[in-house]
Amino acid sequence: MNQYLQRYRQNSVTTASPKSLIVQLHDKAIMELEGAQQDWGQGNLDSMRQRVTLVQDIVSYLHSSLDPENGVTPTLSELYRYYLIRLSNLFIEPNEELFSEIKGHFVEWRDTWWKAV
Repeated sequence: MNQYLQRYRQNSVTTASPKSLIVQLHDKAIMELEGAQQDWGQGNLDSMRQRVTLVQDIVSYLHSSLDPENGVTPTLSELYRYYLIRLSNLFIEPNEELFSEIKGHFVEWRDTWWKAV
């Protein structure tokens, strides 16, 4: 990767607001889900699993960063647990409908956070 692009990406993360970081994490999850769906369609299950695992890591990070003092935390906590269950289902029985459902959730939340930023 070009060193300037790498430096730009690093700066965009280190200087971003917390809400902006949440949007970036959702963008990354969407991108990885799209790649995982493509890998699955091409029969590349190892790559699909790696990408889904990365999305699980993103969800786990978002879940672990919830502020227990915040009133919305229980709702978001349940939502993140649901995402992890649905992502796990991709390991068991991947299908177009499940990929679309999960990606749709991430797009919806990304857009919601984007409006809040």
